[in-house]
Amino acid sequence: MDGEVVDWLPLVANLDALFDSGFISFDRDGVVLISPALGEEAGLLDNIPRRLRQRPTQEQAIFLQYHTESVFEHATVDELKF
Repeated sequence: MDGEVVDWLPLVANLDALFDSGFISFDRDGVVLISPALGEEAGLLDNIPRRLRQRPTQEQAIFLQYHTESVFEHATVDELKF
């Protein structure tokens, strides 16, 4: 998004790493999306909250749509780094 990195999603470190690697994202309502690229490993995320505490603002929703289309949908297990 114009080369500008904005980080306004306060996530704990492990979820932030999954988000940055594209293994999780959030829809416009803040519901978590888990990448099918995780395969059986997705079960490790069973106990995470299923939505953000606050619904994303319009600006955040635009960024999340970008993230989902550009990062989340292209994630591979080889990219998973903690």
